[in-house]
Amino acid sequence: MDAIDTRRFSADARSRARYGSFLQSDFSMFDNTMFRISPAEARPLEPQQRMLLEVGYEALHRQGQNRSTLVDSDTGVFTGMMQMDAQQFIPSVPGPYDLTGITYSAAGARLSYVFAMRGPCMVFDTACSSSLIAIHVARRSMYHKECPLALAIAPNAMLHPVDHVGRAVIAMTSVRGRCHTFDSRADGYLRGEGCGAVVLDSARRTGEDAYEVSCPGSSARHNGQSATFTALNGLSQQLLIKAALGDASTTIGSVMEAHGTGTPLGDPIEISAISAIVKKSGHKSCSVCGIKGNVGHTESTAGVANVIEVIGLLRIGETALNVQLRTLNPQVRQVRAEVLHPSVDSNATYRGKTQTGGASSFGWSGIIAHGVFQYERFVEVSSEERCFANASLYRNC
Repeated sequence: MDAIDTRRFSADARSRARYGSFLQSDFSMFDNTMFRISPAEARPLEPQQRMLLEVGYEALHRQGQNRSTLVDSDTGVFTGMMQMDAQQFIPSVPGPYDLTGITYSAAGARLSYVFAMRGPCMVFDTACSSSLIAIHVARRSMYHKECPLALAIAPNAMLHPVDHVGRAVIAMTSVRGRCHTFDSRADGYLRGEGCGAVVLDSARRTGEDAYEVSCPGSSARHNGQSATFTALNGLSQQLLIKAALGDASTTIGSVMEAHGTGTPLGDPIEISAISAIVKKSGHKSCSVCGIKGNVGHTESTAGVANVIEVIGLLRIGETALNVQLRTLNPQVRQVRAEVLHPSVDSNATYRGKTQTGGASSFGWSGIIAHGVFQYERFVEVSSEERCFANASLYRNC
């Protein structure tokens, strides 16, 4: 923030621009030799591309892949990105690698290039829904047999103050420096850095006690017209979740990872939409959680962060506490009978052969996405019917 003069901004904007949830990682500590990138090409490689390589390969490695199995494979790479802060640092006379070191197209393609993977490769910028859109398209690509294995990944790094201050000026960010999701103190969100990845596999693990998290359904839509261009639309959210549940041939599950940025109007709209779906399903309730209270709103990474959170919750059979929740937003409280908010309500536990959860992500572009996930004991299911999130990785420290 020292790089920009904020004296011409209002006191409110200055207070909102003070906070951020930043990675502690030193972006300069990048092992270019691991990825067979020359020092000259690695030097202008922006931090988000470095994170894509490191986190992407680690996620694939956790799934059981290595360089030899990836080379010439049909593995797909689906990337969500929205920050282009690195463009602010292009020298007046660009070097031979400066442009490919910062562009969206190069970022998404670099993993495929480094490991000689020939599967589909796409980059999505739909603002904060980018990574869940990437997961949605990855799943569809696998369904159409374009790739047997898909990496959905999204980085977010705040490198220049212009965008940060811009969000503060229009009061998107919080004066208190927290995402007070569902709370009466909600006043905007805390921007956060991170990188998250999910590996989708058409093959499932086997074994008597094997469990799998599958993604049987997903949906992507646009809000249509709302009160403003960036405002949420409750009816559109209902239609989105309904479409994803229909795609999965199931009803709403016991846990939902909400977009939940911690805005005074956005949270009630989302909770009302979830409540309407719960009522129509005949279920008594659904526990709604929001990871942004823990790590901030990681923007393009937010969707995959939500997915990783709900996968973890399904595996342990419990809901997560909403850590910034003390007193429910009065507008949220009105629909409390159908929607539980752990930390105010008792922490729910659910067990069973198959558990279902959902994850939502909404972009200020109006592009919204929802995924349905199931955790189930091993049963014989055709790989054409499911894709499995066998490995996931999230870095926010």
